[in-house]
Amino acid sequence: MRTFQRSGRSYRPWGGIVHLCLMAISFSRLFAQPADLQYRIVCTEKTETYYFRTDPDWVPSQMEIAGLLPVVIVDSVVKDVSLDNRITTTTFHLENSSNQDWMVTPYKTVITEAELSTYDVGNKLLRQYKLPNTIIKSGQQIRNTLNATGGDIVPDFPYMTDALKSQLETSGFSIVKLPAGVFECTADSVRLYINNKSLWTETLKYRPDSTISHYERNVFVKNALDQVVPAVKVVREPDQRFEDGMVYRITITTYGDYKVLYGAGARLAAAEGQDGDILIFPNPVSEWLSIDRRGNYTAACSYTIYDWSGRILQQGELAAATEGKVDVSRLAEGQYLLVVMQDNDSIRKSFVKL
Repeated sequence: MRTFQRSGRSYRPWGGIVHLCLMAISFSRLFAQPADLQYRIVCTEKTETYYFRTDPDWVPSQMEIAGLLPVVIVDSVVKDVSLDNRITTTTFHLENSSNQDWMVTPYKTVITEAELSTYDVGNKLLRQYKLPNTIIKSGQQIRNTLNATGGDIVPDFPYMTDALKSQLETSGFSIVKLPAGVFECTADSVRLYINNKSLWTETLKYRPDSTISHYERNVFVKNALDQVVPAVKVVREPDQRFEDGMVYRITITTYGDYKVLYGAGARLAAAEGQDGDILIFPNPVSEWLSIDRRGNYTAACSYTIYDWSGRILQQGELAAATEGKVDVSRLAEGQYLLVVMQDNDSIRKSFVKL
């Protein structure tokens, strides 16, 4: 078969087509939602890594030069969270400029709470091994925390609310509000910036000589589902392979088509009235907050919205139905508590108003 050269490696066009076809089959199988699926995070991650030298007189060896070449890695990531908060991450390896065999080995990596498995393009198991006990314990701690708090692992934009401001000040940060909705938080050798309106954060860590040892910028956007999700992450830090400050590494990660999909398991749990739960979305919200009710909460209900000091800001009634909407457009930006009441029962949900 005729081959072509691309970026220093041979490339068989038919191999790429077969690779994509097998990937499509795997995706169709993967996206058949398991019954106990709580939610699924789906995105494409493209990571570009670049290096630059700070000493113009340094002449690296050929091996060091090879280690400083730019690297581009593209993965499609699917992260499933079950109803009991067990996490399974499946990564499809689409491209790796540092690996000449990226089309065939490995094609897919699956990580559960206890083990890691890799597969080739034909879904044949290549390698499987138990994760170290420290990682297993860490995963169990995350699951226990999620079970106890009812939280999730969806990356959340850290809106500067009264609650977060209080936490930062308790931790020793001084906070100043700058123009354009930017908050500057300073403590010792760390400086943090949060922009509630443009949805970005910056973190800078300083050495004793006031030079920057670590820089990180995270940008969030609203996707087609009106979810606030990660878009870009930029990190600049010293390359630990060399003397401190001699080489810096810049990593740029872009997240494509990032979405959170709620599974049949979550809907089924709500329908069966587990914990008498309700679902609210979008969260954060700018105008209309949708309330998805199931089980014992489909009859007429009342609702109350509180701020975190306990003041009642809004009250109203929800007609008998499985879904309803509440206009929160007049609320100021911040974090609030929604309490839905029916007879002697009540459910509490927190949300962020933009």
